[in-house]
Amino acid sequence: MINPYKSAIEACVRCAQDCERYAAEFAGTMGKTVRFCLDAAELCWAAATLMSRGSRITPEICQLSARACEICANECDKSPDEQLTDCAETCRACAEQCLKVAEDGPFDMAVQGSSVSASLATTV
Repeated sequence: MINPYKSAIEACVRCAQDCERYAAEFAGTMGKTVRFCLDAAELCWAAATLMSRGSRITPEICQLSARACEICANECDKSPDEQLTDCAETCRACAEQCLKVAEDGPFDMAVQGSSVSASLATTV
């Protein structure tokens, strides 16, 4: 079965990786921005994990992740550094994907998996 959250999971992982990389690089110079990057990274990792297993609280964590990404993007936009501009773009793309998931509501993979299995069993 294909996970319906595939593109959102990929966006969250990419965002978390970028945010962590930028946070490490700018750790000594941009305290507030670094904290926002780390907040976004943590929530993106959590959202990717919950989406991967089809958790019923996926919409809620995606809503939080989107908010953290928006905050991080806005803060990164204040920096003239091109790397932080890239981080802002990655965060906005992730926020967009997460908001779509949050609006769609939970997707129960267990139920979906059983119906797929049942339909396969009847065709065999």
